[in-house]
Order: sequence, then structure tokens, then C-alpha cells
Amino acid sequence: MATRMRSIRRPSSAPFRAPLYRCLAVCLTLGWIFFQPQRSLADAVFTTEGAYFEVVGSDDRSVAAVGRLCDHIVATCGKYLNRLPTSYPQRILVVLCPARDVAFSGDYTTRSQVGGFVQVDFRWDAALDLEMVCRGLTEAFIQRYAIYHHGLKAPQRMHSWPVSALSTQAYLSLRTAQLDTFIDELRMVGPPDIQVLLGQSYVDGMPWGTGREGYWLLRSLRAHSIQSRQIARLIERAIAGNSDAQALQSMLQAQGWGRVVIEDWWSERMLALTQVKLGRVESMAVSQAWIGKAADFTHYQGEGRQLADLRALWQLREDATVREMLMARRELIALRIGRVNPAYFNAARSLGALYETVLDGEQTHEFVHALTVFMGDFEDAKHLQRMTNAHLDRLPAN
Repeated sequence: MATRMRSIRRPSSAPFRAPLYRCLAVCLTLGWIFFQPQRSLADAVFTTEGAYFEVVGSDDRSVAAVGRLCDHIVATCGKYLNRLPTSYPQRILVVLCPARDVAFSGDYTTRSQVGGFVQVDFRWDAALDLEMVCRGLTEAFIQRYAIYHHGLKAPQRMHSWPVSALSTQAYLSLRTAQLDTFIDELRMVGPPDIQVLLGQSYVDGMPWGTGREGYWLLRSLRAHSIQSRQIARLIERAIAGNSDAQALQSMLQAQGWGRVVIEDWWSERMLALTQVKLGRVESMAVSQAWIGKAADFTHYQGEGRQLADLRALWQLREDATVREMLMARRELIALRIGRVNPAYFNAARSLGALYETVLDGEQTHEFVHALTVFMGDFEDAKHLQRMTNAHLDRLPAN
């Protein structure tokens, strides 16, 4: 979808070709950007607009990238929204706010105004990742869609899972390799309750940590080769705020499942998903979590003493329980090290060497050296992970 870019260096006196309320909202936003403290009136403000979104920001490359991402969100959501108009009469306003000027908490905030106008503001800095931008844009897009078809109070009735499903779908289509990481996380935290997932209100927010849970429902339905138009009907009902459990059961019966119990079907689908064979190595996030757990002894209690951190291992090296734990963890490291992400390979190996030193070493300096090596390797790996994630989370260049 074509968009056009323009830069504005001072408020223009040319008339807007838009309804008065939309014009007023855009002018107020531009005025807010122009007249922030310590901001020069000569600073450029860039915008790009399409049929559904208008993006405003002070960096032309960021505005252009978000404009392209808006087109991607529209294309992803359009596959599952049966009644998507050719354009919104009031485009969604996307504001890329410098972090120093942000008054809201979190990465972004969305709000609707009189006349069906929807705005999403992002805290635009290096800490904002691509997945969160996809989520914010999708949330605003579906909120605008709900208002267009069901009225101004529609966002108060719609359910959350379509936002979760379609935003994650949009993100994964740009970062396909992240699916393995998401499945690993699903294994660790477990699947959500299907009845809660189907009925969770948009205004109440998602009750889970990742915000991706709706995607597992979308993926489960697609795994049955259910056609997009049928899934779209379920999504339309959720956006309208209707109960989805009966509709989902009817859809599954039409696919030959008979009088299936929704919870049983969901458990079967989640088990099949978590048993998917992933790549030869783990994601960095999973390896980091596993090594952190393998180095954690805070729950140990013995002989009236606790292991506050790894430094206390040397004083407890003769404790039978501690030695048993160390031997078990050393064996686990040996079995799993072939699956550890390469970024964390040295950390896993040096943790095993640390445990061998505690078990077999004789001098304190040997333990101090092994502990220092492990801590350095682990910190280096986490730094590499942060740098890699920051690079991957940059918005697509084209």
C-alpha cells in the first residue's frame, strides 16, 4: 500500500482535506511536538500516511519504517477481518514520542476520541523492540475496526485474544526464527486456560506475561487446515464481544471432531505443539534461563546454613547433600551441553568446571579462578544476547 512522506518545519496555513475533528487532533499532536521544552521550532517533524494510518515523528527514517510496518499490519490483519473497509474515514494517528517527552508508563498507549479517532503513542527509544511496536499498531488497528463496525463503545466489549493472535502473527512473519523461542517459553510457563483466553476482555488486558497466548489458538486452528474465512468469523465474534466457546465448538464439530470438550481439544493441541522438534540448539533465552537455574542454590538448606550464592559453595564442599547436588548438576550439564546455544556454550562449560573444582579441588585459589571464569563467561553471553536482540528488534529496513 503506497504511502507518502512529507516533512513539516512549521505549522502550515494550508487547509487540511480532512474532517474538522481529525484535523484538530493532528494539529494538537503536531503542536505538542513543536513546542516541547528545549525543542527548537526549526526541528523537522515528518509524517507519512496511508489508507489506515498516519505516522508522526521527528526522525524521517523511523517514520518511514513505521509506515511500512503499518502496511504489514494491515496485510496481516486483513486476512482475518472479513469486513475491512478500503480505508478508515479517520486514520489512526501513530506518534513516535521521544522518551524525554513521554508522560505515560509502558512502551505505548492507545486511546479513542470523539468521532472514532484512534491514536497510539510509542515511547520511541532504543529499548522499544519490534514485537511491542507490532502489538501497539495491531491493538490500535483492531480497536479502530471495532469502532467502525460496532460503535464508539466497542473496545469496551471486544475480547483480547485477536490482538494477541494477529500481532504475534505479524511479528513472526518478520522474525520467523523467534517461533522456537516462543515455543520454548510456552513449555516453561504452560498454556493458558482456554476458557479464560476466549473470554478475556480487551479493557481488562491479557492476564499472562507474554501477551502472545492468542497466537497459540490461531496456530492450533490453522493446524487443522481450518480456512481463513472460518477463523475470521471467530475473530469477528470476539471483536464484537460475543462468547467464543460455543462458536469454537461448532467449528471443531464441522471439522469432524464430534461433540468435543473444548478443554480436551486444547490440551491435545498444546501437547502436540510443545512436542514439536526444534532446531539442534536452544534459543539464547532458554539457555540463559537454564544456566541460571543450574547455578541457583538459594533453596538449599542444610546444617542450619543457606547457600546465598555460588561463593558459599567452597565452605560447604564437604556437605554430603551439596556434593550430591553438584554431581547431579555436573552430569546434567554434560548431557545437555550439546543443545546449549553457542552464545552460552562457554558459560555452560565453565559452570561444569566450577562444580568439578568444588568436588575435587584442593586450593581456594582454584575455586576463585573457576568462579571468576564462569561469572565472566555468563556475563559476556548475556551481553551478547542483549546486543543481538537489540539488532534483531530494529524495524525492518524495507
